[in-house]
Amino acid sequence: MRRSVVGGVAFLSTFALSLCFCLFFIAIPLLPVLFISPKWFRVIIDLLGTFILTFFSGLMELLYGIKFRGKWR
Repeated sequence: MRRSVVGGVAFLSTFALSLCFCLFFIAIPLLPVLFISPKWFRVIIDLLGTFILTFFSGLMELLYGIKFRGKWR
């Protein structure tokens, strides 16, 4: 798909909505872990952030056709 205003708006709206849903449905239920073990809470939230960033790079590949290359390929 060519880069366009529609693609940009679609990406930003999907980005914002998925961040909100992640916060409400994944991060907030993990708050009790913060009081039980702050170290494990940090590990879980760091992993969650990694998954979220991977999702957005995949979303950019889908909407804009951008290819990401890393050391693993």
